[in-house]
Amino acid sequence: MREIKFRFWDVKDFLFIPWQSINSEHLHDYLSKDENIVKAQQYICEKDKHGVEIYNGDILKFHIGSRNLRKVIFQYGSFGVVGIQDDREKTFTEFIPFAIMNQSLIDRDIYDDIFSLIEVVGNIYENPELLN
Repeated sequence: MREIKFRFWDVKDFLFIPWQSINSEHLHDYLSKDENIVKAQQYICEKDKHGVEIYNGDILKFHIGSRNLRKVIFQYGSFGVVGIQDDREKTFTEFIPFAIMNQSLIDRDIYDDIFSLIEVVGNIYENPELLN
């Protein structure tokens, strides 16, 4: 069964509010708060090569191919990544779902798990400079 959990970035206090610290009866309050106060990030149910949980909004380093940093997003009903294409304009490359990346590696007999090649190096709130 898929584990559903979130972490919340408190815009005012510049800190994460961990999933475990939120009482279940107050969860709706956090999820319905104004996005200018609290930003929710969902756990994607995967961990990086060090066992660190990966959340929407994390910045990942790939240890294969271009080794560029990529940002985790949810798009078209799936979690995946986009990479920075042009630092000056902060435009992003095409969205690539994790499922497609993983299947591509399996088809080429390289690896059977894309997440063994990924490292969480930050997130868009605590480390926005990584996207520059």
